[in-house]
Amino acid sequence: MSHLFLLSMQAAADAGHWAGLLGASEQLRLARYQGRRRQQFLLGRALLRTAFSQVVDNGRSPETWQITEQEDLPPAIADSGDWYFSLSHSRDLIAVVLSDSGPCGVDIEFCKPRQDFAALAEGWFHAQEITELQTRVAHDQLQMFYRLWTLKEAWLKTRRQSLFSGGMAAVTFEQSAMGCANHSWLRTEIGDDYSVAVITASPASVTTCCGLPPQAAATPPLSWQRFAVNN
Repeated sequence: MSHLFLLSMQAAADAGHWAGLLGASEQLRLARYQGRRRQQFLLGRALLRTAFSQVVDNGRSPETWQITEQEDLPPAIADSGDWYFSLSHSRDLIAVVLSDSGPCGVDIEFCKPRQDFAALAEGWFHAQEITELQTRVAHDQLQMFYRLWTLKEAWLKTRRQSLFSGGMAAVTFEQSAMGCANHSWLRTEIGDDYSVAVITASPASVTTCCGLPPQAAATPPLSWQRFAVNN
């Protein structure tokens, strides 16, 4: 089973309200940041802790999870059992996904208009995808760019690979009604502003909660598209 948690920083209570949830390792990292990045980190860790309390050990206080920050890696969570997690943030939104079916990944991107997406695609996408991108009209090109980028970055997270590993260009995705046999590759948009991709180790459905503390499914429900992967 997989669970997606979404949080709008604008809708969250004062970020300082959640600082008491963080452990010593997180507090040290928090001290490095200022402004929006500080708020993203603080609310992201608060969301991660409350998600674990809600899904993994219902009733456990969020501040009791032992989380250890790791340089250039996701944090380590003690007593997480068979649960895997992934985090992402972009502009105003923060996303956390939890899954008990194996490594998972989530990526969320604010779909800002940009003039350099074709050049970015040349450096990061598969040749087949670049060719297809060039055949699209301008609006469709931008949508396709963010669709592929979020899928690829979420896929890298399941393998703990960095953006500079070469994996972005090595993997391609194609929309599939049934998905692939062993993994679930899902993506959606939130309004016109954000693209989200979730990758889990089994083709299970994804439940969605919003806010902090997380509340039941988003309204309206997110409409997911399923993709198959080729690599």
